[in-house]
Amino acid sequence: MTTDAIRTARHVGLALMLLLAGCGNPGADGLWQDYQQRLARLARSEVPPATPWARPLWPAPRDIRVATPEWRSGLLRYLDMAGCDLMELVASRNSGLGRVQQPVNRFDYELRFVDEAGRCLAADTLDDDPDMRQWLATLQAEKHQALPAMYWNTVVAGTELAGFLAQGDIPGTPPLLPERNQVWHALGRLGQWPARLAGSPVPADAQTLRADLRTLDLSRAGTVLDAMALANRELPRATAILRGVDTAALCPAGRASQRARYFDNVLHRIYAANLQPWLSDTWRSSEQLSQLLGTLLLDPPQPRPAVADWHQRLFGPGGLRSQMATHMADHTRAWQQLLGDCGLMPDKPLT
Repeated sequence: MTTDAIRTARHVGLALMLLLAGCGNPGADGLWQDYQQRLARLARSEVPPATPWARPLWPAPRDIRVATPEWRSGLLRYLDMAGCDLMELVASRNSGLGRVQQPVNRFDYELRFVDEAGRCLAADTLDDDPDMRQWLATLQAEKHQALPAMYWNTVVAGTELAGFLAQGDIPGTPPLLPERNQVWHALGRLGQWPARLAGSPVPADAQTLRADLRTLDLSRAGTVLDAMALANRELPRATAILRGVDTAALCPAGRASQRARYFDNVLHRIYAANLQPWLSDTWRSSEQLSQLLGTLLLDPPQPRPAVADWHQRLFGPGGLRSQMATHMADHTRAWQQLLGDCGLMPDKPLT
Protein backbone atom coordinates (compact mmCIF):
# COMPACT_ATOMS: atom_id res chain seq x y z
CA MET A 1 0.00 0.00 0.00
CA THR A 2 1.38 3.44 -0.95
CA THR A 3 1.92 6.27 1.49
CA ASP A 4 -1.03 8.20 0.03
CA ALA A 5 -3.27 5.17 0.33
CA ILE A 6 -2.27 4.68 3.96
CA ARG A 7 -2.90 8.36 4.70
CA THR A 8 -6.30 8.16 2.97
CA ALA A 9 -7.23 5.04 4.93
CA ARG A 10 -6.27 6.77 8.19
CA HIS A 11 -8.39 9.81 7.31
CA VAL A 12 -11.35 7.60 6.48
CA GLY A 13 -10.88 5.69 9.74
CA LEU A 14 -10.67 8.91 11.74
CA ALA A 15 -13.78 10.30 10.04
CA LEU A 16 -15.64 7.07 10.80
CA MET A 17 -14.57 7.20 14.46
CA LEU A 18 -15.78 10.80 14.75
CA LEU A 19 -19.04 9.89 13.08
CA LEU A 20 -19.60 6.98 15.45
CA ALA A 21 -18.67 9.12 18.42
CA GLY A 22 -21.41 11.55 17.48
CA CYS A 23 -24.04 8.81 17.40
CA GLY A 24 -26.05 7.47 20.28
CA ASN A 25 -27.41 9.29 23.28
CA PRO A 26 -24.83 11.49 25.06
CA GLY A 27 -24.87 11.47 28.82
CA ALA A 28 -26.50 14.24 30.82
CA ASP A 29 -23.29 14.98 32.75
CA GLY A 30 -21.55 16.04 29.55
CA LEU A 31 -24.51 18.18 28.54
CA TRP A 32 -24.38 20.16 31.79
CA GLN A 33 -20.58 20.44 31.80
CA ASP A 34 -20.56 21.91 28.30
CA TYR A 35 -23.21 24.48 29.25
CA GLN A 36 -21.52 25.53 32.49
CA GLN A 37 -18.08 25.78 30.92
CA ARG A 38 -19.41 28.05 28.18
CA LEU A 39 -21.05 30.27 30.78
CA ALA A 40 -17.91 30.36 32.92
CA ARG A 41 -15.71 31.37 29.98
CA LEU A 42 -18.03 34.25 29.11
CA ALA A 43 -18.39 35.25 32.76
CA ARG A 44 -14.59 35.03 33.19
CA SER A 45 -15.09 32.93 36.27
CA GLU A 46 -14.85 29.33 37.41
CA VAL A 47 -17.59 26.71 37.44
CA PRO A 48 -18.62 26.23 41.09
CA PRO A 49 -17.42 22.90 42.51
CA ALA A 50 -19.78 19.99 42.19
CA THR A 51 -21.18 18.12 45.15
CA PRO A 52 -22.40 14.53 45.00
CA TRP A 53 -26.04 14.32 44.00
CA ALA A 54 -28.38 11.84 45.60
CA ARG A 55 -32.02 10.86 45.53
CA PRO A 56 -34.05 8.58 47.80
CA LEU A 57 -33.61 4.93 46.91
CA TRP A 58 -36.49 2.49 46.81
CA PRO A 59 -36.91 0.77 50.22
CA ALA A 60 -35.74 -2.77 50.87
CA PRO A 61 -38.35 -5.55 50.43
CA ARG A 62 -38.51 -6.16 54.19
CA ASP A 63 -39.75 -2.58 54.64
CA ILE A 64 -42.40 -2.97 51.94
CA ARG A 65 -43.94 -6.42 52.39
CA VAL A 66 -47.04 -6.91 54.49
CA ALA A 67 -48.13 -10.00 56.41
CA THR A 68 -50.36 -12.48 54.59
CA PRO A 69 -52.11 -15.59 55.94
CA GLU A 70 -51.25 -19.18 55.06
CA TRP A 71 -53.89 -21.86 54.60
CA ARG A 72 -53.50 -25.61 54.93
CA SER A 73 -56.12 -28.18 53.98
CA GLY A 74 -56.20 -31.75 55.26
CA LEU A 75 -56.32 -34.71 52.89
CA LEU A 76 -60.06 -35.24 53.24
CA ARG A 77 -60.81 -31.61 52.46
CA TYR A 78 -58.47 -31.84 49.53
CA LEU A 79 -60.32 -34.86 48.14
CA ASP A 80 -63.69 -33.17 48.65
CA MET A 81 -62.57 -30.33 46.36
CA ALA A 82 -62.84 -32.68 43.38
CA GLY A 83 -66.51 -31.86 43.16
CA CYS A 84 -65.73 -28.19 42.60
CA ASP A 85 -63.03 -28.58 39.97
CA LEU A 86 -60.55 -27.22 42.51
CA MET A 87 -58.52 -30.39 43.00
CA GLU A 88 -56.20 -29.84 40.02
CA LEU A 89 -55.66 -26.19 40.92
CA VAL A 90 -54.74 -27.01 44.53
CA ALA A 91 -52.55 -29.92 43.41
CA SER A 92 -50.50 -27.61 41.19
CA ARG A 93 -50.07 -25.17 44.09
CA ASN A 94 -48.91 -27.92 46.45
CA SER A 95 -46.41 -29.42 44.02
CA GLY A 96 -42.69 -28.85 44.44
CA LEU A 97 -42.65 -26.25 41.67
CA GLY A 98 -45.81 -24.62 42.96
CA ARG A 99 -44.32 -23.98 46.38
CA VAL A 100 -41.40 -22.00 44.90
CA GLN A 101 -43.33 -20.15 42.20
CA GLN A 102 -42.94 -16.46 41.47
CA PRO A 103 -45.14 -14.04 43.46
CA VAL A 104 -47.27 -13.21 40.41
CA ASN A 105 -47.99 -16.93 39.93
CA ARG A 106 -48.94 -17.30 43.58
CA PHE A 107 -51.27 -14.32 43.23
CA ASP A 108 -52.70 -15.83 40.06
CA TYR A 109 -53.43 -19.04 41.99
CA GLU A 110 -55.28 -17.16 44.74
CA LEU A 111 -57.39 -15.30 42.18
CA ARG A 112 -58.25 -18.53 40.42
CA PHE A 113 -59.16 -20.20 43.70
CA VAL A 114 -61.46 -17.35 44.78
CA ASP A 115 -63.09 -17.31 41.35
CA GLU A 116 -63.55 -21.10 41.08
CA ALA A 117 -64.75 -21.39 44.68
CA GLY A 118 -67.29 -18.64 44.02
CA ARG A 119 -68.57 -20.53 40.99
CA CYS A 120 -68.86 -23.72 43.00
CA LEU A 121 -70.74 -22.01 45.85
CA ALA A 122 -73.12 -20.37 43.38
CA ALA A 123 -73.99 -23.79 41.89
CA ASP A 124 -75.71 -26.72 43.62
CA THR A 125 -72.60 -28.87 43.69
CA LEU A 126 -72.27 -28.87 47.49
CA ASP A 127 -75.94 -28.87 48.46
CA ASP A 128 -75.59 -32.43 49.82
CA ASP A 129 -72.54 -31.52 51.92
CA PRO A 130 -73.35 -28.45 54.07
CA ASP A 131 -70.20 -28.87 56.15
CA MET A 132 -67.99 -28.73 53.07
CA ARG A 133 -70.03 -25.84 51.72
CA GLN A 134 -69.56 -23.82 54.92
CA TRP A 135 -65.84 -24.61 55.04
CA LEU A 136 -65.31 -23.56 51.42
CA ALA A 137 -67.37 -20.38 51.88
CA THR A 138 -65.27 -19.39 54.90
CA LEU A 139 -62.01 -20.17 53.08
CA GLN A 140 -63.09 -18.26 49.99
CA ALA A 141 -64.04 -15.21 52.07
CA GLU A 142 -60.69 -15.28 53.90
CA LYS A 143 -58.77 -15.55 50.65
CA HIS A 144 -60.82 -12.77 49.10
CA GLN A 145 -60.07 -10.54 52.07
CA ALA A 146 -56.33 -11.28 51.81
CA LEU A 147 -56.07 -10.45 48.09
CA PRO A 148 -55.11 -6.74 48.56
CA ALA A 149 -52.17 -7.72 50.77
CA MET A 150 -51.08 -10.39 48.29
CA TYR A 151 -51.38 -7.90 45.47
CA TRP A 152 -49.24 -5.39 47.37
CA ASN A 153 -46.52 -7.97 47.96
CA THR A 154 -46.66 -9.07 44.33
CA VAL A 155 -46.48 -5.60 42.77
CA VAL A 156 -45.15 -3.02 45.22
CA ALA A 157 -42.70 -5.39 46.92
CA GLY A 158 -41.87 -7.15 43.66
CA THR A 159 -38.58 -7.21 41.79
CA GLU A 160 -40.15 -5.63 38.70
CA LEU A 161 -41.03 -2.34 40.40
CA ALA A 162 -37.69 -2.28 42.25
CA GLY A 163 -35.82 -2.61 38.96
CA PHE A 164 -38.09 -0.07 37.30
CA LEU A 165 -37.17 2.51 39.97
CA ALA A 166 -33.45 1.63 40.20
CA GLN A 167 -30.69 4.08 39.38
CA GLY A 168 -29.11 4.06 35.93
CA ASP A 169 -27.31 6.07 33.28
CA ILE A 170 -29.01 9.40 32.54
CA PRO A 171 -29.33 10.16 28.81
CA GLY A 172 -28.56 13.68 27.68
CA THR A 173 -31.34 13.90 25.12
CA PRO A 174 -35.02 13.16 25.60
CA PRO A 175 -36.99 11.05 25.97
CA LEU A 176 -35.52 9.79 29.22
CA LEU A 177 -38.15 7.05 29.23
CA PRO A 178 -38.55 6.04 25.56
CA GLU A 179 -41.44 3.60 26.14
CA ARG A 180 -43.30 5.94 28.46
CA ASN A 181 -46.75 5.57 26.86
CA GLN A 182 -46.72 1.83 27.51
CA VAL A 183 -45.38 2.48 31.01
CA TRP A 184 -48.09 5.02 31.85
CA HIS A 185 -50.80 2.62 30.72
CA ALA A 186 -49.26 -0.25 32.71
CA LEU A 187 -48.97 1.82 35.88
CA GLY A 188 -52.51 3.11 35.42
CA ARG A 189 -53.90 -0.42 35.16
CA LEU A 190 -51.86 -1.59 38.15
CA GLY A 191 -53.30 1.24 40.22
CA GLN A 192 -56.83 0.03 39.47
CA TRP A 193 -56.34 -3.42 40.97
CA PRO A 194 -57.08 -2.63 44.65
CA ALA A 195 -60.56 -1.36 43.77
CA ARG A 196 -61.17 -4.40 41.57
CA LEU A 197 -60.08 -6.75 44.37
CA ALA A 198 -62.42 -5.07 46.84
CA GLY A 199 -65.40 -5.74 44.59
CA SER A 200 -67.12 -8.90 43.46
CA PRO A 201 -66.47 -10.84 41.39
CA VAL A 202 -62.70 -10.50 41.50
CA PRO A 203 -60.61 -10.86 38.33
CA ALA A 204 -60.45 -14.50 37.29
CA ASP A 205 -56.66 -14.50 36.82
CA ALA A 206 -53.55 -12.32 36.75
CA GLN A 207 -52.73 -12.45 33.06
CA THR A 208 -53.02 -8.69 32.46
CA LEU A 209 -51.11 -7.98 35.66
CA ARG A 210 -48.31 -10.28 34.52
CA ALA A 211 -48.06 -8.37 31.23
CA ASP A 212 -47.96 -4.99 32.99
CA LEU A 213 -45.23 -6.18 35.36
CA ARG A 214 -43.23 -7.29 32.35
CA THR A 215 -43.59 -3.79 30.88
CA LEU A 216 -42.11 -2.33 34.08
CA ASP A 217 -39.38 -4.96 34.13
CA LEU A 218 -38.25 -3.94 30.64
CA SER A 219 -38.31 -0.19 31.41
CA ARG A 220 -36.29 2.13 33.63
CA ALA A 221 -38.05 5.15 35.16
CA GLY A 222 -35.26 5.48 37.70
CA THR A 223 -33.43 7.64 35.15
CA VAL A 224 -36.20 10.25 35.46
CA LEU A 225 -35.74 10.35 39.24
CA ASP A 226 -31.97 10.53 38.80
CA ALA A 227 -32.39 13.37 36.31
CA MET A 228 -34.33 15.40 38.89
CA ALA A 229 -31.52 14.94 41.39
CA LEU A 230 -28.90 15.87 38.78
CA ALA A 231 -30.85 18.99 37.78
CA ASN A 232 -31.01 20.01 41.44
CA ARG A 233 -27.23 19.95 41.55
CA GLU A 234 -26.42 21.47 38.17
CA LEU A 235 -28.99 24.25 37.87
CA PRO A 236 -27.76 26.15 40.97
CA ARG A 237 -24.17 25.94 39.69
CA ALA A 238 -25.16 27.52 36.37
CA THR A 239 -27.32 30.10 38.16
CA ALA A 240 -24.40 31.10 40.39
CA ILE A 241 -22.26 31.80 37.29
CA LEU A 242 -24.94 34.06 35.80
CA ARG A 243 -25.52 35.91 39.05
CA GLY A 244 -21.81 36.49 39.45
CA VAL A 245 -21.60 38.54 36.24
CA ASP A 246 -21.12 42.28 36.75
CA THR A 247 -23.67 43.50 34.23
CA ALA A 248 -22.60 47.13 34.66
CA ALA A 249 -19.17 46.16 33.32
CA LEU A 250 -20.61 43.74 30.79
CA CYS A 251 -23.02 46.29 29.32
CA PRO A 252 -21.96 49.89 30.06
CA ALA A 253 -24.93 52.27 30.10
CA GLY A 254 -27.21 49.25 29.55
CA ARG A 255 -26.01 48.78 25.97
CA ALA A 256 -25.32 45.24 24.79
CA SER A 257 -21.64 44.45 24.31
CA GLN A 258 -20.30 41.74 22.05
CA ARG A 259 -19.72 39.52 25.10
CA ALA A 260 -23.33 40.02 26.13
CA ARG A 261 -24.43 38.89 22.67
CA TYR A 262 -22.32 35.77 23.15
CA PHE A 263 -24.27 35.13 26.35
CA ASP A 264 -27.46 35.50 24.33
CA ASN A 265 -26.16 32.93 21.84
CA VAL A 266 -25.48 30.45 24.66
CA LEU A 267 -29.00 30.97 25.95
CA HIS A 268 -30.61 30.16 22.61
CA ARG A 269 -28.18 27.69 21.06
CA ILE A 270 -27.23 25.70 24.14
CA TYR A 271 -29.73 26.20 26.95
CA ALA A 272 -32.93 26.56 24.89
CA ALA A 273 -31.86 24.00 22.28
CA ASN A 274 -30.40 21.31 24.56
CA LEU A 275 -31.06 21.87 28.25
CA GLN A 276 -34.67 23.05 28.15
CA PRO A 277 -35.95 19.98 26.21
CA TRP A 278 -34.11 17.75 28.70
CA LEU A 279 -35.56 19.63 31.68
CA SER A 280 -39.05 19.68 30.17
CA ASP A 281 -38.97 15.95 29.54
CA THR A 282 -37.76 15.32 33.10
CA TRP A 283 -40.49 17.57 34.49
CA ARG A 284 -43.36 16.04 32.49
CA SER A 285 -42.27 12.47 33.10
CA SER A 286 -41.79 13.06 36.81
CA GLU A 287 -45.29 14.54 37.00
CA GLN A 288 -46.78 11.40 35.50
CA LEU A 289 -44.73 9.22 37.82
CA SER A 290 -45.84 11.24 40.82
CA GLN A 291 -49.51 10.78 39.99
CA LEU A 292 -49.42 7.13 38.93
CA LEU A 293 -47.11 5.96 41.70
CA GLY A 294 -49.18 7.91 44.21
CA THR A 295 -52.25 5.90 43.23
CA LEU A 296 -50.29 2.67 43.43
CA LEU A 297 -48.32 3.26 46.64
CA LEU A 298 -50.24 5.47 49.01
CA ASP A 299 -53.06 3.14 50.08
CA PRO A 300 -51.30 0.03 51.43
CA PRO A 301 -53.34 -2.72 53.11
CA GLN A 302 -51.14 -2.17 56.18
CA PRO A 303 -49.13 0.98 57.03
CA ARG A 304 -45.75 1.07 55.33
CA PRO A 305 -43.93 4.26 56.46
CA ALA A 306 -40.83 3.56 54.33
CA VAL A 307 -42.87 3.64 51.12
CA ALA A 308 -44.80 6.78 52.08
CA ASP A 309 -41.55 8.50 53.08
CA TRP A 310 -39.92 7.58 49.76
CA HIS A 311 -42.80 9.09 47.80
CA GLN A 312 -42.86 12.21 50.01
CA ARG A 313 -39.12 12.85 49.63
CA LEU A 314 -39.45 12.69 45.86
CA PHE A 315 -42.81 14.26 45.13
CA GLY A 316 -44.06 15.93 48.31
CA PRO A 317 -43.61 19.57 49.40
CA GLY A 318 -39.89 20.17 49.68
CA GLY A 319 -39.15 16.96 47.78
CA LEU A 320 -36.88 16.57 44.76
CA ARG A 321 -39.52 17.66 42.27
CA SER A 322 -40.44 20.73 44.32
CA GLN A 323 -36.74 21.64 44.56
CA MET A 324 -36.38 21.27 40.80
CA ALA A 325 -39.22 23.75 40.23
CA THR A 326 -37.47 26.27 42.49
CA HIS A 327 -34.11 25.84 40.77
CA MET A 328 -35.60 26.19 37.27
CA ALA A 329 -37.37 29.39 38.30
CA ASP A 330 -34.17 30.77 39.86
CA HIS A 331 -32.22 30.02 36.70
CA THR A 332 -34.83 31.72 34.53
CA ARG A 333 -34.71 34.86 36.71
CA ALA A 334 -30.90 34.92 36.53
CA TRP A 335 -31.03 34.92 32.72
CA GLN A 336 -33.74 37.57 32.71
CA GLN A 337 -31.69 39.78 35.02
CA LEU A 338 -28.52 39.49 32.95
CA LEU A 339 -30.18 40.01 29.58
CA GLY A 340 -32.51 42.70 30.87
CA ASP A 341 -29.55 44.72 32.15
CA CYS A 342 -28.08 44.50 28.65
CA GLY A 343 -31.26 45.26 26.71
CA LEU A 344 -31.36 41.75 25.30
CA MET A 345 -34.50 40.30 26.81
CA PRO A 346 -35.73 37.44 24.59
CA ASP A 347 -38.85 37.87 22.45
CA LYS A 348 -40.44 34.81 24.09
CA PRO A 349 -40.53 34.30 27.86
CA LEU A 350 -38.15 31.75 29.31
CA THR A 351 -39.75 28.67 30.87
